[in-house]
Amino acid sequence: EAGGEEAGGEAGGDAPSAATADGARLRRWTILPAAFARDAPVRAATDRSLLPALWRFGNPYSEVPHPGYYVAGRYLRLEQRTAPLQAVPRGADGEVVPAVTAAKVWPSAYAMLRAMEERGGEVAGSRVLELGAGTGLAGMSGAVLGASHVALTDLPENLPLLRRNAALNRLEGDGVEVASLDWTQPLPEALLAGGWDLILAADCVFWEVLFDPLIATLQALLAAAAPSAAAYLTATHRQARLAEFLRRLD
Repeated sequence: EAGGEEAGGEAGGDAPSAATADGARLRRWTILPAAFARDAPVRAATDRSLLPALWRFGNPYSEVPHPGYYVAGRYLRLEQRTAPLQAVPRGADGEVVPAVTAAKVWPSAYAMLRAMEERGGEVAGSRVLELGAGTGLAGMSGAVLGASHVALTDLPENLPLLRRNAALNRLEGDGVEVASLDWTQPLPEALLAGGWDLILAADCVFWEVLFDPLIATLQALLAAAAPSAAAYLTATHRQARLAEFLRRLD
């Protein structure tokens, strides 16, 4: 289990962890990649040596993004927009502008990709909904792993990038849709009635003001889904925020 804010150990940067949701209650399950956590067994699929090089050094931003990622032998190319740390735009409250965080792949999304590869049999034939999809890596990985239908959701301003990435990988329209979803607003009936088997949220735990809306969204979606439906979250230890999010789940 995650070791609080110190779970990053000697990794020198943020530590991705994962949680699962079943029914209306969320429960943690493991840390991915395992090598970021102290006292966690290092497994080949999540070994820190397999992380993209920039993530091994704890720098959350880069001027040169990774061009793509392999999923079950298929290469997914992704358009990303990144900036050097000192040039990252921030709002009046000092927080990073959401459009910036949505436009790059974070380690937690990579952890989600690897977790889904390990659970390929669970993904194949399932209906997958990704929340806060950003670049769409997690959801599109589900499509590659054989999901029957995938919905990539995010705020309206982030949908053009999602559509471009789906098209870039020839996935849009091939069982993959892009849809608007704001956690602070009532859930669209089409999403509530989607019959989702898996709900994904990769690196969506950052802004504290969105913790309760995210939890409420997950609970509503799971309540409307079959009892076998599950939600998977990957998050990163940042500034005690993950600890506060997990506290609200209890």
